Amino acid sequence: MNLNALSTFTSNTLRIRIVSGLLGLASLLLFLVEFDSDFRICLSAHSVLSKGQIFRSFIAPLVDSNVFLILLNTTILSLFENSLHKIFPSTQTSSSTSRFFGILCILYSLFIIARLTFGYIFFYGTGWSNPKFFFSTSWHECSMGLFPVLFEFLILESLFTTDRYYFSGTNSLRLRKNTVHALLCGLSFILSQKNSFWYDLSSITVSSLLIGVAFLVREGFFHKVFILLRDTKQKILSMPFFSNTTIQYNSPTKGSATQPKYAFEATSQNPQVIIPNTTSAFTLVEKSRKRTMNSTDSLETLSQPQIHVDIPEPSSSQKENPSQSPLSLALRLVIVFSLLLYIRLDYTNTQSTQTRNTLISTSPHLVRMIDFSENPQFLTVLIPTVPRPKKQRHLMYTLQGLLDQWPEDESDFFYNKLSIRVYSPPDNPVFDEAKELFSSDKKGSHYIHWEQILTPIPKKPLSDSQEPIKEGSSEAKEKKALQEINSRARNRRMMKHRMEMLGDALLTNSSYIMLLEDDFVLCENGWNSMLFTIDSIMNELPNHCGVFVATGGSGLIFTYYSTPLVIEALLFANESTPDIPSDIVMQKCVRGTPETICGQCKDNLGVSSEMIFKHIGGNSSTVENMYVDDEWQCGWRQVFNGEEDIYVIDIR
Repeated sequence: MNLNALSTFTSNTLRIRIVSGLLGLASLLLFLVEFDSDFRICLSAHSVLSKGQIFRSFIAPLVDSNVFLILLNTTILSLFENSLHKIFPSTQTSSSTSRFFGILCILYSLFIIARLTFGYIFFYGTGWSNPKFFFSTSWHECSMGLFPVLFEFLILESLFTTDRYYFSGTNSLRLRKNTVHALLCGLSFILSQKNSFWYDLSSITVSSLLIGVAFLVREGFFHKVFILLRDTKQKILSMPFFSNTTIQYNSPTKGSATQPKYAFEATSQNPQVIIPNTTSAFTLVEKSRKRTMNSTDSLETLSQPQIHVDIPEPSSSQKENPSQSPLSLALRLVIVFSLLLYIRLDYTNTQSTQTRNTLISTSPHLVRMIDFSENPQFLTVLIPTVPRPKKQRHLMYTLQGLLDQWPEDESDFFYNKLSIRVYSPPDNPVFDEAKELFSSDKKGSHYIHWEQILTPIPKKPLSDSQEPIKEGSSEAKEKKALQEINSRARNRRMMKHRMEMLGDALLTNSSYIMLLEDDFVLCENGWNSMLFTIDSIMNELPNHCGVFVATGGSGLIFTYYSTPLVIEALLFANESTPDIPSDIVMQKCVRGTPETICGQCKDNLGVSSEMIFKHIGGNSSTVENMYVDDEWQCGWRQVFNGEEDIYVIDIR
């Protein structure tokens, strides 16, 4: 091998084509331009389907993390363009460059569709009732880079060609194009960003679809479908309606006294279809039938002498090895890159889990932004409880779930910075039983404070045994009006009670105040997930107004500085809009509504990706609407996850 051979090989192989060169230049320009922090270019289902950032998503493959990766991807794309120019050469109607660009647009469009489909299915489709198949990252993962498009071109090339690279002047070194391109794509995969599982999985899915179509073509599936359609067409044309009908073409003359009223007419004695010359539907059918019949083997064709050509049997060296077929090669490439994707996902998850556990176990990291000289308490949990219709003991499970995961060692950092305050009206046997039980327990006596209030907490009145009222009657209208009045009165009392509880909690000087219904139990490892969520939000949103880790009025955590705003919003709603439940008023406040009171909380609410508490109340709810027993369980999508103004922390 000489230097001239190497230079000839390099110049012929690494020639930059038009499309690849333009895409590479655009990538360099995007890399050099300094964008604002709000102008993030990436592809995610959230950015396309929720925010409508379609332009940013479509140019996401042109953005890479470093210049070397941009140059590498541009070179790989040029190799594919050179190779596909030979597979799809120029014709009189289109050039090879335009064909390559068309293939690029088709592959990328399929990739975009697959990415958005995965996001919708594994976020909205499985977010409520299938927590095992719910992945918040499928919606929020923001990825970029050209690797998915390169991998699709690699599979497409392996299905069409098995060419090799030859050095000029010698055959001693022959490099198979698919092997060289696969190694380069592997290098691009290793250097690309790590948080791109759904991004790369969409590319592998489209590539598998290409292999499936190629397999069907090789097995003659589409040819069999064509033959079936052709035979069906022949059977239709051989039906009596077509075989017994005489087709007569008439040219109506000007001034004729009788002309057909419709496009065709027929009588029972002599069925004739009269079609003007301007109508050519049956003409096309007849011509198509004749062409089909001519293309089939007839008796005359079979009677003619046949010419036989003896083709020698190929030698063993010339026979195609099934394991080296293009279809087999493409399938092996998909399997290899799927394994690489799985290995990288497992490594990334292991690293993130170790990092999260380290952050949780290191208390100073969690509380580094909290001034405990002003707020000695870290978290105060407020639990209102009322007698339930069937005297269910949900309060016992709720309290036990928190105590089981809170520290018992007095030397633990959080031992003296957590507290629970339980509020109940008189004559609540479950409250009295829980107080007696947990007061004798070491952890219960340390963490739980019992508050018996004189003002009763509003609850749903027990249903009386009355005969059903006819819908639309005057009694039904009066009952509906009375229910609306009772509902507004109940909302007012609930708002007043929430204001009293939050005002009482402010006296504890706690950094965070959480409302929790008495039928929401902390999930397994839920305390660590809550700490991780709060810590991450403190990092990303230093001025956040709250954290939401459950649903309704449960798991809604306010900061010490946002709690007065929530109290003021409740007071305003109590006077102006009593129809709105107190839970909705508090949720709107931490999201910035009304702006005159809670405007500083706009875009300052963080949520966990999944539910950290599970609802055990079911049909024993104390409000008008009843819940199903298995609703709002651990792992379900948090209700605000996916909203445009919400910052989401992935806890899985």
